[in-house]
Amino acid sequence: MEITNTEKGKLYAFHWRRIKIAMSYEFYLEAISICYDFLEDCTRSILKARSSSKALDTMFIKTKLKKIGNIITQRKQILARYVTVQDIEETINWLDSRNDLIHRMMKNPRSSEDSKMVAENGVLIARKFMDISTKFRRALAKAEAKNGGTL
Repeated sequence: MEITNTEKGKLYAFHWRRIKIAMSYEFYLEAISICYDFLEDCTRSILKARSSSKALDTMFIKTKLKKIGNIITQRKQILARYVTVQDIEETINWLDSRNDLIHRMMKNPRSSEDSKMVAENGVLIARKFMDISTKFRRALAKAEAKNGGTL
């Protein structure tokens, strides 16, 4: 089910408020989950702007990030203006930290401190990808309008 950009904007604002509340009450796992969902949505949105593939709905987030990485290595792509290989690497590292935290909570006596660090990094990365996705989609729309609807 597709939603309008207005509806999506309202959902994003709602979930950013939830992240702020979660962080202030030290509900770090909730903040991490919401950040992960933002990354899923932003990476899907970036790739969907380039392709209408149904496979995006079932594609793992690391696969989406690697696809974005492949796109930006082609220097003439608009996307390369907004995201770097370093952004992709930082995000994959965060995903690894998140996965390690989630899958080892019962074995890690430091999970509370670790979860705070992963949550704080997740917030920064989610914000970055929201910004990347928004700027990229706007630039793409502008380029399409300039070229008569095609790139």
